[in-house]
Amino acid sequence: MKIYNMNDYFSETILQRGFNYYKSGKVISANKINNNTFIFDVAGSINYLVKIKVHNNEYDMSCNCPYDGNCKHMAACLFYLKFTDEKNIEFKKDKKINTNLTPFDKFKLEVKQMVRECYGREGYIDYYSGDEFVEGIDNFAEKIRNSLDLNNLDIALKEIFYLYDTIENVDMDGSNGEHMMATDCVSDVLGLIFFMNSGKVTDELFKYFKKEKYVVELSNVVSEFEDNIHTKDDALKYLKLVETILDAGDDFGTYYLAYVYIRVYYDYIDEDEALKLAKAKLKRKYNSHIFSFLVEKYTFLKKYDEAISLLENNYGKNFDDGEVLLKLYLKNNNVDKYKKLLLKLYDEKPNYDYFMRIKKSFDKADFDKIKEKLLNEMKESQYYFKDYIKLCDELNDIDGLFDICKKKGLEYLSNHLNKIIKKHRAEALDIYKIEVKKLCDEARNRARYDKVIYYLMRLLDIPKAEKDVLEIINYVEINYPTRSVFLKELEFVKDKM
Repeated sequence: MKIYNMNDYFSETILQRGFNYYKSGKVISANKINNNTFIFDVAGSINYLVKIKVHNNEYDMSCNCPYDGNCKHMAACLFYLKFTDEKNIEFKKDKKINTNLTPFDKFKLEVKQMVRECYGREGYIDYYSGDEFVEGIDNFAEKIRNSLDLNNLDIALKEIFYLYDTIENVDMDGSNGEHMMATDCVSDVLGLIFFMNSGKVTDELFKYFKKEKYVVELSNVVSEFEDNIHTKDDALKYLKLVETILDAGDDFGTYYLAYVYIRVYYDYIDEDEALKLAKAKLKRKYNSHIFSFLVEKYTFLKKYDEAISLLENNYGKNFDDGEVLLKLYLKNNNVDKYKKLLLKLYDEKPNYDYFMRIKKSFDKADFDKIKEKLLNEMKESQYYFKDYIKLCDELNDIDGLFDICKKKGLEYLSNHLNKIIKKHRAEALDIYKIEVKKLCDEARNRARYDKVIYYLMRLLDIPKAEKDVLEIINYVEINYPTRSVFLKELEFVKDKM
């Protein structure tokens, strides 16, 4: 059949997709219902119905897919007409076209429509639209929750797992954790269904997760069920499911679930037995969640020796464990161990807080012996030199303050110039002027000019520093007389003198 002007109806991208649909046999049936009208079934996530009326190389088309406009299903059908002898298209004048969609088909179309509305021009859900996607998924999950029928859970489960598929396959930035948030919304409803019919949900979960998933993880889904536990019977059902998953091995991401199992056992079954289970699991394989749980519970029960033993054996895997251990040493009156660990933590993080805690914990004579070493560690640290500046400022150590500010540059020198000039006025001002002149040499735009003006105004705050400010202004006027905008900005400084 002669088909023309397709470019007038479709973008190049839609045409390409339509051709691929046609080529791969997605047009699964075609019928002619009068001289110029055709009805097609096109395979997709569901079968879509396309109707095309052809008249003088113009096409009146419709499709029941959620796409807003001429879609790839229409394009596929036009390609079918273009490359198929019209004689081979069956004429069925009285053909009854079933346009009724099942409730599940309608549900899928509504989800697809929601996803399409979240997509931006680039064809994916960007950083700014992710929360709309999560809200959309949450709305569908709530619809499922509100229409739950204990006697017919099959449709709810089909819809639940379709939402998981949508989250798994959606093209989304997701850097704010939207995949996980959307998964949690759905899993909360699945958890409700689980406690209605645990056997059915367990079977469906293992069937669904038999195929590898990259976004929606079984452990995350099942851990969300915990919020729906209200009784011991609920807990026993849940623990049976988790045991089944744990027995299946690490393929299902059992690391976090092992901890959830212990927590639920503790809360609903037997506290002492849960602690024994946790300790046994920790012996076999380290699990940071179970480890933290044990330390927390031992501390709550005032079993400080057991908590300390755990932390001492584990120290080095997590820096935060050191902080917990410090608190436990104090609770347990292990003063010497507290001091020793405090020094070790300072070696790793030579910051202001640890310095002050060491100062408070040690006798003055003992502290004075290590003070200089501690200060040097902080001063030379790549990350904590600002703490050293703060400390020098508080201790009124002008020599130390000047020394570190010289090394770190104009920003730090400017911030502490008022204090530094009390002891090192001439040298500090000379260094300050040299650094500002360097800034003048590099100034080629208004942002750089503003920076120079800022440092000149800071210099004006210093008593009797007007001549130093004028020296810098003169330097610019002599060396850069053509930078008219810069010179005009400097007039602002002159006016303030």
